[in-house]
Amino acid sequence: MGRDLDFSRSGRPRRGRGLCRVLAAAVCIAVLGVLAARVWGLGLPRRLADRLCDARVAALQRQNAALRTALAGTAGLTEENAALRTLLDCVPEPAASWQPLWVTARWPGGFSLESGGRAGAAVVDRSGRFAGILAESGRVDPAGQGSGAVACRVGTALGVLARRGTALLVTDLPAGTVCEAGAPVVTADGGWWVGCAAAAPEAEPGSLAMTLTLADTADEGDCLYFAGA
Repeated sequence: MGRDLDFSRSGRPRRGRGLCRVLAAAVCIAVLGVLAARVWGLGLPRRLADRLCDARVAALQRQNAALRTALAGTAGLTEENAALRTLLDCVPEPAASWQPLWVTARWPGGFSLESGGRAGAAVVDRSGRFAGILAESGRVDPAGQGSGAVACRVGTALGVLARRGTALLVTDLPAGTVCEAGAPVVTADGGWWVGCAAAAPEAEPGSLAMTLTLADTADEGDCLYFAGA
C-alpha cells in the first residue's frame, strides 16, 4: 500500500513528457527558422540582380537622353552642310569609286603611290581634301604643282591653285574678288575640297589679279591616300 501512495514516482514521467514537448517545440521553431532563412537567402541574389538591372537601365536612359540632346544640337550643322554642298554643286561620289593607295616613296615636292590607280585621277586624303593628280607610274603631282595646279573656284570667281613653299594659294583671281576668311575653295572640275580662305584675297604686286592664301588643306604627310576610280 505504501507503493500505491508514492506520489514522487508518478510525477516524474509527467515532468519528463512536458520537457520533451518543450524541446520538440524548440526544435520545430529552429527548423522553421532555418528553412525561412534559406528561402530568404535563395531569393537574395535575385533581388540584388533586379536592383542592379534597374540601376543599369536608369543609367542607360540618362545616357540616351544626353545623346538625344547632343544630336538635336547638330541639326543646324547638318542643314548648313547640305546647303553648302548645294551651293558648291559638290555631290560626293560613292565610297566604292575611290581606291585606297599606300605611299611608296617621297621626295621634295612630290610622292608616289602603289600601282593600281588611273592616271589623271584626283587624289584626296583621308578627309576628302584634294591632294593632287595621279600621273604615270604612280607618281603624284601634289596640289598646286604640275598637273596638280588645277583651276579652283572661290564663290563665283575662278583662279589657279599654286604653291609657295609649303603654302597653297589661289592665284589669278579677278580684281575685286571678295570673300571672307573661312570661305570654301573647291576645284572647278569635280568640286573637290581644296581648302578654305585663311584671309581675304590680296592684290598681286604689279597686277590686277588677286591671290588668296588657303588653310585646311590636304595632309601631305600621310601614308594613305585615295584615288578616283
